[in-house]
Amino acid sequence: MKKLIAIMSCHQKRAWADAQRQTWVKDIIASGAADVKFFLGDRTPRANDYLHHADEVHLDCPDDYRGIPLKVKGICQYMADHCYDYVAKCDDDVYAVPGRFPALPLTAGYIGRF
Repeated sequence: MKKLIAIMSCHQKRAWADAQRQTWVKDIIASGAADVKFFLGDRTPRANDYLHHADEVHLDCPDDYRGIPLKVKGICQYMADHCYDYVAKCDDDVYAVPGRFPALPLTAGYIGRF
């Protein structure tokens, strides 16, 4: 069973993504519970772009608030193209408790807070 944690981020919040990488993301990856990818918009490279990380997926959509629906669509397409069975989509301001992730019900359509 192939699982993906899709973290929706943007170029302006790279420090937030780095904080996730240094904390709970590394523990999820080390446990083998799921793959973790950061999804950013604006695929066009810029001269002042930050270092590209191997766990980043650059989508062909705006990297701003208006681009959120297109980012979600891109995450779904990535999931399908890479044959993932399950995806957990979260944002770059989320802290996950790695020990709890394997216990999440796989049948739920939505887990979180409205």
